[in-house]
Amino acid sequence: MSRDPESLAFNSLHDEFVLIGPVGKRDQVLARSEAAGMDLIGYAMDKDDTEDEVGGSLLSFMLLGPRRQLHRVSSWPVSNSKPEEDERKASYRFAWVGYCSRSDLRSIEKSFNANIYDISEAVSAEDRSQMELALAPILLRCSRANDRVQRKRRLTYVFLAAYAAIGFVGLAGVAIQDYLQTFFP
Repeated sequence: MSRDPESLAFNSLHDEFVLIGPVGKRDQVLARSEAAGMDLIGYAMDKDDTEDEVGGSLLSFMLLGPRRQLHRVSSWPVSNSKPEEDERKASYRFAWVGYCSRSDLRSIEKSFNANIYDISEAVSAEDRSQMELALAPILLRCSRANDRVQRKRRLTYVFLAAYAAIGFVGLAGVAIQDYLQTFFP
């Protein structure tokens, strides 16, 4: 993609994402959403941290509240889009902010690898619209994963509220029964 930072930013259905890949002999931001923060870019650039941590359990998510969920997937090594600059194979990294399960993470990684050649071609051609088309299926999976986890969270809140209401009604019934037995034996 063009090295002009303004040409790298995309309006996106998904709030924050960044694509990192080779430009010459260095990795750089190839595409990002306008809202992508420096922490997300740093997370995507960090090659040493190989393990992506899927957020904790749904219970900890509910009790401790939402925390910023950073996720990253890496491509398998592909031929450099500009072999005259660097003949080594290169990997791309895609990072985003949102909730996802382990199975969602695998699905997003699979989609990323399925689209990696289109991404590489878009980088080589510096074609913004081709890049948007290549990233669209990946971003769709990220959005669906986020929505799915959020729906589970809301459903869990509903069930907890229902159980709490049933428990309260049961306790109130026992208290009323004890009260009535005390005054009306």
